[in-house]
Amino acid sequence: CTITCASGFGNCDGNASNGCETTVTNDAANCGTCGNRCGAGQSCVRGVCTTVCTDTMCGGACVDTTTNASNCGACGRVCSFANATPRCVGSTCAIATCNGGYANCDATLTNGCETNLQTDVGNCGACTNRCSFANATATCAGGVCALGTCAAGFANCDGNPANGCET
Repeated sequence: CTITCASGFGNCDGNASNGCETTVTNDAANCGTCGNRCGAGQSCVRGVCTTVCTDTMCGGACVDTTTNASNCGACGRVCSFANATPRCVGSTCAIATCNGGYANCDATLTNGCETNLQTDVGNCGACTNRCSFANATATCAGGVCALGTCAAGFANCDGNPANGCET
């Protein structure tokens, strides 16, 4: 059996069971093709051994640290945020998007997309959308406010949750 590797990859260890494990576009030991080792002081850029790296060398690869989320501003500085997809802009980590159902309601990066819009009564379905009902507790389920338990001595006699426990 033989395998055919996708462009930019090689089966450099000769083991078909782990597939095309080597990225030959930036591996100085396998530049462009398996076994093609770049010379001293050279790096592998887009599958070609070169002595010129207009960006930053990180782990044998030429990296643009102004946009690379795995090397943002410096080699090895990984952008990571809770419940979010990170990005690197001008060597600074940022949030590209929040995962579905989450938001960065406090607008700080350190805690990522900290708010679960599906369950947070203070941010139900959207930031600052507070669930509130007269004389009752509120719940947030699936990003929708709902009437909770009526306060002692009150009831929702008209069945309309919008006016809370009115009686």
